[in-house]
Amino acid sequence: MRRFFYAINNDNIDAMPLPKLGDLPLGSHVELPDSIVHHWCRVLRANIGDQGILFDGFGGEYKVELKAISKKNATATLLTHLKDDRTAPIISKIGLVMSRGERMDYAVQKATELGVTAIQLLSSHHGEVNLKPAQIEKKLAHWQQVAIAACEQCGLNRPPSDTCPTIYQ
Repeated sequence: MRRFFYAINNDNIDAMPLPKLGDLPLGSHVELPDSIVHHWCRVLRANIGDQGILFDGFGGEYKVELKAISKKNATATLLTHLKDDRTAPIISKIGLVMSRGERMDYAVQKATELGVTAIQLLSSHHGEVNLKPAQIEKKLAHWQQVAIAACEQCGLNRPPSDTCPTIYQ
């Protein structure tokens, strides 16, 4: 069964904010975000009646069934709530010195798969990456997406939190 991250904070400012899954009763219909519609309905070619799992990063998962698919959106019904919180019982934080390109993506992915609860990004004057303030938000959003994709693949339902880079000399 496919797993998808149900992001509450949309990047699309014009769209209505998505409700928290835990606030909705079972049997209610949920409008799926654009990213899930594209991946599940277009790339994977899901049909009405197909089932999947949504998680929102607050622990627990929801088994859903596709009820309606149109060109730009899709609706699913919440079937069951699985209270399985797959986070490690020990809080673990890791410090990663930022590196260039795919090496950093790989490090974030593997740290997420290992169950790290927080990633502290580090920057050094002698390091490879020195980000300008305008680039920091873009990179943080990218690495958060890498962590979410790793959660979807490995079965975790809480992505680690990324924190702004700390500069060491």
